[in-house]
Amino acid sequence: VGTDFVLDELVDRQTLHETHDALEALLTSRRLAGPAGRTIAARSPFRGRTIDKEVSSYATWVLKETDMRLGVCDWGFCVYRRETAACRGGEKGPNPTLRTESVCLGCKNFSVTDRHVSFWEARLARNMALLKRDDLDPVTRDLAQTRVEETRRLLEELRHD
Repeated sequence: VGTDFVLDELVDRQTLHETHDALEALLTSRRLAGPAGRTIAARSPFRGRTIDKEVSSYATWVLKETDMRLGVCDWGFCVYRRETAACRGGEKGPNPTLRTESVCLGCKNFSVTDRHVSFWEARLARNMALLKRDDLDPVTRDLAQTRVEETRRLLEELRHD
C-alpha cells in the first residue's frame, strides 16, 4: 500500500482554492456576524467591494505568508486559531467531531456571511416547528428553544451589521 501523491496534491490544491474563495468572501462581505466576523468587518479595507485582482492578490498573499487556516462549512467560516477553538481542534484545523453549529456560535474563530443565511433560516424553521409539537419531552423542548434563541441572535447580528 503506497501513498497516492497525485491525489494528495489534487486535494491540497482544491482545499487551497476553497480557502482562497472563502477568504475573499470574508474580506469583501458587507455583512458579517460572529466574533471573527466582527473583527474582520472592523479591519478589512475590502469590505463591500466586489472581488477583483487586488482582493485576490491580497488573499493569495495572506495564505502564502501566514499560517492562516479557514474551516469552511455550511453554517459559516472558521478563521481557525487552535488556542481559541471551541471545538478543540488540532494542528490542521477544526475538530470535525466536536464542530457543531452551537459550538461554533460560541467560538471566537467563527464568522458568518450572507451566503450562510439560508442555513440559519432553515435551522430556525426546524426548531420553531419542534416547539409547536405537544409530544416533546422537557429536555428536547429546552434544546429547541436554545437553538431558536441562538439562531435569532445570529440572524439579528447579521442583519444589523
